[in-house]
Amino acid sequence: MNANAVEERPVVLVVDDHQAVRELVVDTLETCAYNFQFLTAADGEKALKHAAETPVDLVITDLEMSDMNGDELIEKLAEKTPDLRVILMSGNHDKLDKVALPCGERVRIVCKPFLPSQLRKMVDELMFPKPAA
Repeated sequence: MNANAVEERPVVLVVDDHQAVRELVVDTLETCAYNFQFLTAADGEKALKHAAETPVDLVITDLEMSDMNGDELIEKLAEKTPDLRVILMSGNHDKLDKVALPCGERVRIVCKPFLPSQLRKMVDELMFPKPAA
């Protein structure tokens, strides 16, 4: 292997208007054996700027945010990254049932509050899928 080669790490973009939630998600995933690069944003516009500068593999976003809802953010990101993987979070269980997203099987939905083990399981399913038996 070339000593100058840079190891590519999957990029995870965490978007939530609450800093504590962003930190919890990053802290939870950093304690695992994942070798991810993390980007965080407090709103959809900042998330779009991050994604324009750095290709994103997984987005973990809140549904309801002040400037742009998570489903709108996902639609915009999916236009440029068709194989985008998504975890959509919300404390509003009723709204989660009504959301339609363009990413099909590459989407997981989780209600807040959630357990760290739930988040890790979803990340495993999306980022490291097991081959069909």
